[in-house]
Amino acid sequence: MDQMQLCYDISPLGRIPHLPPLVIGHRGAAYNLPEHTLESYQLAYELGANYVEPDFVPTKDGRLVAVHSIDLNITTNVASVFQNRSRTIVRHGLPWTGYFSFDFTLDEIKSLRVRQGIEDGSRSEEFDWLFSIPTIQEIASLIYDWNTNTRLRLGRTRPYEAVGMYAELKKPKLIQRVTGMVMEELFVKELQSVPSKVWDMLFPQSICNVNSTIEQAALPPLVVHCFERNPLRSLRTKFLADEEGLFSGRSAPPLVLLLSRVRCSVFRAWNSVHKYADGVNPDMACLLDSTVFNGVGTYKKGTAFMREAHKRNMFVHAWTERAELEYVVDSFPNAKAELTALFCDLGVDGVFAENVDIAVRASNGCGHQKLSAPVHSTKSKKHGSRFGAQVVHIGIFVFAFIVGRWTQRSFWVCCKSEKNESSSECSHLSTGTSSAKSYRSTECGAEASGVS
Repeated sequence: MDQMQLCYDISPLGRIPHLPPLVIGHRGAAYNLPEHTLESYQLAYELGANYVEPDFVPTKDGRLVAVHSIDLNITTNVASVFQNRSRTIVRHGLPWTGYFSFDFTLDEIKSLRVRQGIEDGSRSEEFDWLFSIPTIQEIASLIYDWNTNTRLRLGRTRPYEAVGMYAELKKPKLIQRVTGMVMEELFVKELQSVPSKVWDMLFPQSICNVNSTIEQAALPPLVVHCFERNPLRSLRTKFLADEEGLFSGRSAPPLVLLLSRVRCSVFRAWNSVHKYADGVNPDMACLLDSTVFNGVGTYKKGTAFMREAHKRNMFVHAWTERAELEYVVDSFPNAKAELTALFCDLGVDGVFAENVDIAVRASNGCGHQKLSAPVHSTKSKKHGSRFGAQVVHIGIFVFAFIVGRWTQRSFWVCCKSEKNESSSECSHLSTGTSSAKSYRSTECGAEASGVS
């Protein structure tokens, strides 16, 4: 039985040189539409995102739905629909009262409606209470339909213009302690229940061609990240052991460790993290602790962090870009300047963005070359995968205007020898207003528990 394909890249930067980084729609196009809705995810793709990032939480009947917090009351009308259904659990030794997703069935959650997550006056509330909470199957089906139909009608016909899902598993340790449910097991089970054509898209047999050019390269359609190590270790084992033969001969989804600002600033586990993760996704504020002289920033911690990650062929995707000034790192006048520092000065491989259109434009601002160079093959290994950033998209803003800029991305390219199909080669091209503060503090402090 062929094992699931996991590959290393030897590129010191973890990405293809001269190509722009990825843009990942954080909770969709969350600035424009209520977060974690199918409508928000689709808009992110229209604006040019390579991925959308759904946060998955469990229902009472063991299904996975996309909501940022396990407390549904933060962004839904659950308190008015299901009065007196709140309860108190213990987190970090402190009581937490809320309407938790795992206390409601899927049918009950599907009856809820979602509002804009940040209510500070800068984001439209015109779409509040119109959209429902999607399941993982619905999101996967949206991606399949986009890749097989919509993008082709938009003229995005090249393999790297296909989009994907960048899934986050929320609070696995707490959920298991309170409910007994194991998030990574639910995740694999839910993926198994998608139609076979969607399964084949998420776990392709091969995206490899040793002589492929950048234009022929493809992105992994599924990426998984989490703030906790053990679920990533468990998923790596599941994919490699493959006791049920589900993943034989297929391409493995990259696994990524999320780091809060506090954990990022003191992170030292470089020699162990690469054994179960292919990348590290830090709070961008950790990377951008800078001293600015004459408009030129020096990012000591950020530069050191990038160096440690890239020399281990691990990619770095920073979070989260928001246009509101209360979320922009203090030393920058606006989000565009912040993104320019991340993309052009530090060389991050991607950014999670709620203003997808701004991030797409900024990612093209570092003098990247047009697609022309071939993908260079590198050696492969059986147990691990590394990737950087790549794909080109047209950003289309569906409200009042169209963003028509082509962008290029490099993320992960895997190559298989045409002469010897049994051998493989892989290349990884490689805080503010009261409402904003309240929003960020709902997860018991972004600094302490990690809130992306």
